[in-house]
Amino acid sequence: MSDFITIGENIHCTRCYRTDGNFVDKADGYDVILYRDTEGKRRFLPVPAEVTQADEWRAGKVRHCAVALRLVIQGNASECAAGVDYLQALARCSRCSRSLCASIPPIPMCCGRGWSPAPATNVCRCPC
Repeated sequence: MSDFITIGENIHCTRCYRTDGNFVDKADGYDVILYRDTEGKRRFLPVPAEVTQADEWRAGKVRHCAVALRLVIQGNASECAAGVDYLQALARCSRCSRSLCASIPPIPMCCGRGWSPAPATNVCRCPC
């Protein structure tokens, strides 16, 4: 059996978050991307220094899927695991109509509100 994994079209390296937005923060002095894992627990994807020192970061953007893939390919064991977990969370999000919580009804499009509380009928808890 092959270890090849297919990643859906909504998970691609051109997707960007704003570095001053809801999904990017600092944890223990490092820049991180915030997300919820496949069990709905809050997690942090570390952003490598070469990304935070690049022009795109200074312009206020970060390609979050590219960060995850970079960690999978070039990171140490814990960084690789974080990258895989992030991509799995995105894939789960795509499979369940953008709802990572079974108690929240699926909605057709991501509302972009991030982690802020809102009525269950119009909140998207996915990291997209």
